[in-house]
Amino acid sequence: MAYEDAMREAVERNGGKIGADEYLIGVQEILTAQGGSPALESLKTNAFNSKRMNDAGVARVQIGKRKMVWLEEFAEAILNGEAVEGTSGTINNTSAATPAGGAFNGVERMDPEHYPEHIRQFIPSTTTNFVESDQGELNKLCMAFNLGWHVMYEGPTGCGKTRPVAAVCYATDRPRIRLNGSEGLNEDNFIGYKTLVNGEVVFIEGPALLAMQYGCVLVLDELNAALPEILIKLHSIMDSGTYTLAEDGNRMIEAIPGFMVAACINPPNDYAGVRPLNRATKDRFDLQMNIKYLDEASEVKLIQRLSGNRNRDLSRSLVRTADDLRELKTQRKISSDTSTRTLITVMQACQVMTVGDAINYTMVNRYEDTERKDVQMAARTRIADY
Repeated sequence: MAYEDAMREAVERNGGKIGADEYLIGVQEILTAQGGSPALESLKTNAFNSKRMNDAGVARVQIGKRKMVWLEEFAEAILNGEAVEGTSGTINNTSAATPAGGAFNGVERMDPEHYPEHIRQFIPSTTTNFVESDQGELNKLCMAFNLGWHVMYEGPTGCGKTRPVAAVCYATDRPRIRLNGSEGLNEDNFIGYKTLVNGEVVFIEGPALLAMQYGCVLVLDELNAALPEILIKLHSIMDSGTYTLAEDGNRMIEAIPGFMVAACINPPNDYAGVRPLNRATKDRFDLQMNIKYLDEASEVKLIQRLSGNRNRDLSRSLVRTADDLRELKTQRKISSDTSTRTLITVMQACQVMTVGDAINYTMVNRYEDTERKDVQMAARTRIADY
């Protein structure tokens, strides 16, 4: 058994939270039962090694003077302000965990009751489990919030472009209204439209105007697939923070603090149906970041956590298969993406069907007919049970 497996098992056996001394004893007992004979000093060095702990999905926690080791997902729940049964306290060396009414990375946490019910429904109710890269996506997004900036993320399908905004909105109880530029977005369902209500002509405000008036984050996914008339309306909103409704007696809508436009785009050279954004549109976004797939160790941890499948060998082999396929796309030998989202689905499927069936039915069949042999070959090279 690998050190990391023993480390995680010791914490899991104790319900996900264990004292530091008991943790060492637990790891020692598990390794000894497997035929090992770890010395205590060597054990301390290895079991508290930050990289090993990171790979095992456990974290050091201090509550008052008590030193503990928790499953990483429990520690992250505390960081996100969630209640974890039977615990109280703070994680060492972080300022992110603050009480309601405080702040997350300097962004004020809002009171959900501040919003009317039809807006409150847009506040994310679950954490995204977003994993930052070395770019520090969350910190930079929080900086943009405080500066009143609009942001743009570019990256391949399924790499998590929309997750930073969802993570910050969840942590700060802010509403996030998400639209997709490629799914029939037009002026009526973006700005609003006139209709008859009880025989009277009224204007029904669309999501863009609601976001302005209530200080929401307006997430525009696949913006570079949106119609030109949508971009023109967006320019007007972003330029001055106001929008004049000629169709409603020239009524002016003003954006209040908290309003932000967060656009997500796919690289235009790699995807059909999207086009390069013109300079006029791009220049209106103050912060622009390229989002890539995670490094191997981080992606392995993420797909284990989100799938609930902790098979380390399988998750590592799947990520390496995905990296091989991503390289084939870079070389233009295939055109389809291999997303983190797909890997999570495969991990879930492997819990209820054979590895071969899971890969064939939840991964291989997603690709174009001409690509499937390449995908199968990549999987057979990396995955022992396929």
